[in-house]
Amino acid sequence: MAHANIQKPTFGQKIGALLRDPLKFGPTWQMLFMNFTTSGIGIFMAIKLDEIFRVWPAREERIELTGHWHVLSAIIATIILLYFGDMNGFKGKLRQWYGWSIIIFSDIAFGAVTVFEMKRLFVTEAAQQPLVNGLMYAIDFGLGMLLVILAAMMIYRLVDLFKNKGRWIEELDHELAQEVDK
Repeated sequence: MAHANIQKPTFGQKIGALLRDPLKFGPTWQMLFMNFTTSGIGIFMAIKLDEIFRVWPAREERIELTGHWHVLSAIIATIILLYFGDMNGFKGKLRQWYGWSIIIFSDIAFGAVTVFEMKRLFVTEAAQQPLVNGLMYAIDFGLGMLLVILAAMMIYRLVDLFKNKGRWIEELDHELAQEVDK
């Protein structure tokens, strides 16, 4: 708000400032989103333990548990990717596209995994195949696009490695303590 010379910003202006930079907003959002996709599901499953475990087929239990831990680890990976983009000094449209792409594509995939984990609660086993098909498309699309973003980042870093005055020269002299102090 200091850049805009606003002395007392409104709630809307504060939210606008927060959303303006996805690489700063993203890690916090992913941690909040994690509460819906992992923590909330875990607590819900603990409350419904008698109705779910050893009543659901073992396959469904494994799906829920596997999805739970994979989403948790993937959310942490997206947070690291967001920090890495910030550390690389992405600016302007690249910063916006990179950050929002990671947030949106990962949330599509993780939201679909969450519904997939819990499908047994609201769809009968006989009628769940159309839902499963749609969820698999959403999961594959979201994760596939995250891999495309990761590949683009790796290509960017590889090209930079062969430049005479690339970012890697600047990073060569960096100490981790200098990054933490920023």
